[in-house]
Amino acid sequence: MKILGITAEYNPFHRGHQYHLEQAKEITGADITLVAMSGDFTQRGEPAIEDKWKRSKDAVQSGADLVFELPFLFACNRAPYFAAGGVDHLIAAGATHISFGCEADDPADLLQLAADLQANRDELRAQTQANMQAGVSYAKAYESATAAILGEDAAGLILQPNNILAVEYLKRIGFWNEQGKDVVAVPVKRTGSGYRDSDDETAYAGASFIRQNLGKTDVRRFLTEETAQLLLGEDNGRSTADDYAKAKARYFDMLKAALLRSESAELRDLYCIGEGLENRFLSEIAKADSLDAFVSGMVSKRYTAAAVQRMMTYILMGLKKETADRLMEHYLQDNLQEGAGATRYMRILAASRKGRDYIKTFKKENDQENDLQIITNRNKQMPSDPYSGELLELDGKAADLYNALFGRRLYDSSDKVLRPYIES
Repeated sequence: MKILGITAEYNPFHRGHQYHLEQAKEITGADITLVAMSGDFTQRGEPAIEDKWKRSKDAVQSGADLVFELPFLFACNRAPYFAAGGVDHLIAAGATHISFGCEADDPADLLQLAADLQANRDELRAQTQANMQAGVSYAKAYESATAAILGEDAAGLILQPNNILAVEYLKRIGFWNEQGKDVVAVPVKRTGSGYRDSDDETAYAGASFIRQNLGKTDVRRFLTEETAQLLLGEDNGRSTADDYAKAKARYFDMLKAALLRSESAELRDLYCIGEGLENRFLSEIAKADSLDAFVSGMVSKRYTAAAVQRMMTYILMGLKKETADRLMEHYLQDNLQEGAGATRYMRILAASRKGRDYIKTFKKENDQENDLQIITNRNKQMPSDPYSGELLELDGKAADLYNALFGRRLYDSSDKVLRPYIES
């Protein structure tokens, strides 16, 4: 079988996503399409505009066959971890082809760039660390290191958001190719607008543009029919735009409460927070009168808005540095050294009839060897591997935080209660 894998956020699923899905299927001739999708928090650290259950159902109704959750620790993290987590989970789930969007006029240029980055990874890592010592963000430090070692043209290729992730996907796929995994990379050039823009002529718009303009202008033309019904319909007089605005306000209140009760030493123990940043969090929260104002006050040459937003979510999650580093080392560093996948579970969010059949076949072929546990009922199933159990607990905690932000009754919306959407 040709099994197409895609890592996505679908925040929300729009016509550009549908274009990518259709193109990737056509290019690969895929028999089935798997999606590793972010849960309730995105790579930029923000709560998704709709929960993972609604977004995954929308994806299946729009052409995906099987959607499973990319664990929070990878989904809400920097590009290298987001991409590596997605690729590893897709490969563990059986993907033979992995597709992603890109901004490059010639995707072959990205393939060459990824190979060059992989070949020079030690030198690039050292140069990036040296650049960060000068007080710039990881992204800027990496870009400068790439320019110094591979040239300005190479650095220019990774400036666009889609290319940043595309290169990371290619690097990770290249690593698994070196380990003997026959996985094919399938870049698809993005069409229409950029991530934050819209193009009325082609009726394509980026997810960020859609989120920012939801409830302000008519964005229906940029959405699939399923997503339009999900986002633009009203439920008992409530709209998605109103709910999301209220969730952001609750987020700010919860962050203030968390920081007010925290000591500097406690914040230093949390993931990605250190180097005096804990004191700045405490200082800025006393001055900010909104979430956006707080983020703006925290942004610097060293820390981008996305990095700040991720750290804010880590604070609300209480995610300890020791926990995150230990799990990352187990899942990624051990993989890199030993060349054996550490992924041990796949949490199903939604499936088509074809996806349902794939689950049954996959279970028969894999469960006996305990290679990968398929989880459809979180209340009754837990991974036997303790590391995977910790990852799954973090996903449940993130879902509870998300539901609290949206004012939902936690029990009714819990990961232990809700079940996947599976077509009959």
